[in-house]
Amino acid sequence: MKQLYTVIFLLFLFIHPAWAQQHEIFNQRIRTLQVVGGTNWLSLPVSSLGGEPIHIDFDDMTHDYHRYSYKIEHCDANWNVSSSLFESDYMRGFNGNQMIEDVEQSINTNHPYTHYHLAIPNADCQLTMSGNYRLTVYDDNAENEEEGKMFTACWMITEPQPLVKLKLEATSTTDIDIQKTISN
Repeated sequence: MKQLYTVIFLLFLFIHPAWAQQHEIFNQRIRTLQVVGGTNWLSLPVSSLGGEPIHIDFDDMTHDYHRYSYKIEHCDANWNVSSSLFESDYMRGFNGNQMIEDVEQSINTNHPYTHYHLAIPNADCQLTMSGNYRLTVYDDNAENEEEGKMFTACWMITEPQPLVKLKLEATSTTDIDIQKTISN
């Protein structure tokens, strides 16, 4: 029985983080989707409000340029789109038809590909509320929205933690009379 509880605990321990951020790729030509907070490529996709940007990178395994647009949505704790919020509640700027403009084609590789990079916040949109966010990327060359849906990427924005400085000063009493009254 103890082994069963241990197995269930370990299973929960390893499966639970998989529900945290759900990145989904819908098109086979998209590879190496990376979502990170800040400049450390090993970090989780978490940033503080007004802090370092979230970087979203992916490769299109064709050597052709595709016009990719993105849409950002605020999500609840279960990664469902927040229906009670307007875009203006959590974002300043534009959303929906913004293009990913940072594009670089591969050179001298065995398989030609095109690399795309996006940083949030950018000149077109700034997030103004902490919470869970989902970015959906669409291929504007596709015939309909469902066919053009390439992937979704998720990340979290936290409230900035205030910096608290504490100064402690320890003093000792040197007056013998005070020491005697305290100890009696």
